[in-house]
Amino acid sequence: SAHYDHMGIIENNMFPGADDNASGIAALLEIAEEFSNLKNLKYNLIFIATSGEEQGLLGSKYHVSTNSFDPSNVICNLNLDMISRYDTLHPKNKNYLYCIGSASSNQLNSLLKKATDEFKLCTFDFSLESTDYPNGLYSRSDQVSFYRKGIPSINFFSGFHYDYHKPSDTSDKINYSVLENRVRLISTVIHLLQNEWEEN
Repeated sequence: SAHYDHMGIIENNMFPGADDNASGIAALLEIAEEFSNLKNLKYNLIFIATSGEEQGLLGSKYHVSTNSFDPSNVICNLNLDMISRYDTLHPKNKNYLYCIGSASSNQLNSLLKKATDEFKLCTFDFSLESTDYPNGLYSRSDQVSFYRKGIPSINFFSGFHYDYHKPSDTSDKINYSVLENRVRLISTVIHLLQNEWEEN
């Protein structure tokens, strides 16, 4: 999942939301294209672009509350929100991606760590896990709607920056090679889920 809404226009100022969250939507589409070319997947993949996240996770809350949504049929939710920039905690190595929520499943946690071992160009940073899961930062994006339905849910995130929720969150500030590596790392996780997930 990834949310496609942002702040819109406020007092005649356009808020483009290149990182928050055009980056997540771009990654969602890229991963969807990759897996659409693969045959005989073990598990179905559902790609959800939500709206109303900035107004209170409205789209994801609605999705998981519909009569057709059965949490028992969902292995996990991987949510992509702000994945193209970097924060001040990573001044040298930009090839990281925060992974928040891995504690929601031991099996998923193992696959996330294996993905980091397999894809050497980017690594998951689990440092926000202990302080922000399941509340705090974790509760501010769409994965928490799935988590509250008992579904293991991950928030992929690259950290806050000066342009957060400002008109200056523009596409020229994105490091596209870093973004590509992050998308490939997430894709590695999905391949592992397809090949190694064991149903209880």
